[in-house]
Amino acid sequence: MNSFDRLPQIPSDYANHVIYGGITTLIFATPAYHWLPLSQALLFAVGVAFFTTAGKKIYDYFTEHETVGMCVAKVLVTSLLPTLFYLESLIK
Repeated sequence: MNSFDRLPQIPSDYANHVIYGGITTLIFATPAYHWLPLSQALLFAVGVAFFTTAGKKIYDYFTEHETVGMCVAKVLVTSLLPTLFYLESLIK
């Protein structure tokens, strides 16, 4: 066992949600940037990531019996990367 194995790790499901948030940003902010300023296009991507994940987690709550805390955490984690991109666009 090396020293990296003893470091705290992000569960793979949460790490996947961060990646999904980045993919959502790429898919939705890029086309929106043709019609909107960058900050608005990124804000649109934040909304899409948040609301699509919230809808999926509401579904998972009833069908997969995930806890409310887990559902809320995954929605926030998925929205994290688009939110960081949006906040970065506001820095001038």
